[in-house]
Amino acid sequence: MLAESGFVHDQDNDLWIPSTQVNVDYADGSEAYLQGVFRDADVITDYPVELAGSIHDWASRYHLSHLRVNLLDAIGDLLDESWTALELGAGPGALTKWLAQRVARVDAFEGSLDRARANRLRTRGDENVRVLVGDIAHTPFPDVYDLVTLVGVLEYMPLASNMSRDEACLAALRKVHASLKENGTLVLALENQLGLKYWAGCREDHTGCLFDGLIGYPNRSAITYSRNRLESLLREAGFDYLQFYHVFPDYKLPTTVIRECDEVLSLSPHEWVRDFAEDYGQPRFNLLPDPVVLRTMRDAGLFFHFSNSFMVLCSKSPLANLKTDWCIRKYWTYSRPELHHRISLVDREGARVVERRPYQHGQERVVLDEYVFEPIDSVHVPGTLVMYDVYDALLSDDWRSALSVIAVKVLDESVSRFSTHVKGESGCEMLDGASLDFTFWNLMRTSEDSLEVIDCKWTKTAPIPADYVMFRGLWGALRTFAPYVRGDIIDAIREIIQQRFPGCDDERLLSFYGEEMRFQALVMGTEYVAPDELPKIPYGGGMMRDK
Repeated sequence: MLAESGFVHDQDNDLWIPSTQVNVDYADGSEAYLQGVFRDADVITDYPVELAGSIHDWASRYHLSHLRVNLLDAIGDLLDESWTALELGAGPGALTKWLAQRVARVDAFEGSLDRARANRLRTRGDENVRVLVGDIAHTPFPDVYDLVTLVGVLEYMPLASNMSRDEACLAALRKVHASLKENGTLVLALENQLGLKYWAGCREDHTGCLFDGLIGYPNRSAITYSRNRLESLLREAGFDYLQFYHVFPDYKLPTTVIRECDEVLSLSPHEWVRDFAEDYGQPRFNLLPDPVVLRTMRDAGLFFHFSNSFMVLCSKSPLANLKTDWCIRKYWTYSRPELHHRISLVDREGARVVERRPYQHGQERVVLDEYVFEPIDSVHVPGTLVMYDVYDALLSDDWRSALSVIAVKVLDESVSRFSTHVKGESGCEMLDGASLDFTFWNLMRTSEDSLEVIDCKWTKTAPIPADYVMFRGLWGALRTFAPYVRGDIIDAIREIIQQRFPGCDDERLLSFYGEEMRFQALVMGTEYVAPDELPKIPYGGGMMRDK
């Protein structure tokens, strides 16, 4: 079939190259390095945690990070193992390997010869993968497919054409439409031109300049689209059936995917997005706190227009299944692999349930020294995530007093639930180890103003002092929000804890900080180095609201 379509087999590199091939001049400088990584690797899996040690900059992180595959895993249940797939702009194979394990055949189509070579090295053990070198705009596709992926590619089409930006993208989409079987599915992913990250202080991903997309891309460059404009282009290309998914922090390293539907807006989707977006390769400006602004967008009915990235499932047939059975899915995959799991908000027999399942190398129960990890399912609890109460407190004028009120309320509740009725050596009340995760980010404040635990996957086998539980919550919240905290973080923690525990001096705080760092090192699988002083994290400079 490939030979009949005008492709010639390059046996030395195991690539298929059309006789009219013109190599696309697109590279990020990592191609030779990646070829070396793949050539030297003993094992390369579809979830490449084994390649983490080869990541040394943004380009290598983008191509080697296991987070990349979360995007397609999110809609993996919609795929069929009998399908044939065309992966356009396949690059060095970050998604090719994943696809090869889940469909019958993958034609990985890549314009850059160097990237195609890297892809073939990465997928050299996958007999159902064919790597084709071709220009998407001009090289004919050799077949029709059940699945086509266009991930991070559409935005570059104007650079390969003399047509206008919209015309170039529309021509590519029409060509994809023609390459799909009648019930086939296109998976399209790209950044949102109006993504919140670009308002909050991240530079435009393709140009490296602040606000370039927001002001309409003044120079010749790759481009992205707003939600409504993207939908119009897809419908104009002939895709009558669409399902939008919204991806955070973006499609490149996704951790949260939200299916667009009216119902999800009532489920506080912003509370599933607790990370601040990165400006890859350089520090971001901290103009706005992303999670708080997302809440405002949700309240205004604009949440779907300001997500950082889109994934759109498209078809020309009503018979294509474009809708997942979950409405929100989150990936907890930054830690050591045996802790990896995914969290899904689903309806089960009329009840809304939060399901937590081991993911890839994840295990149902893990013991790390005296810490036990065991994620379990729970009923969805409506209300307000207490972390958002903390955000509001930190943005208020008298933020230390406001935060203290919340911290004391959580402390009192933890003592009420977990007290062992035993005092420690310091005279502080000791709590059951299950209180470890009784923190702002794991608590929901209900409409009756009670606190409900929504995620307690960690416990400690030994009792822990109440002031450490208080420290852990304050440190986690203030460190996360550091760019917008006015004043020294440790000074604020000390002041708030000493209101309840006057004997909690700097020596004790240092021991708490050391224990928290040891715990995080266990979680991440990194070496622990005991700190010899408390950290100094001053006000980060974002949102200059000081009076």
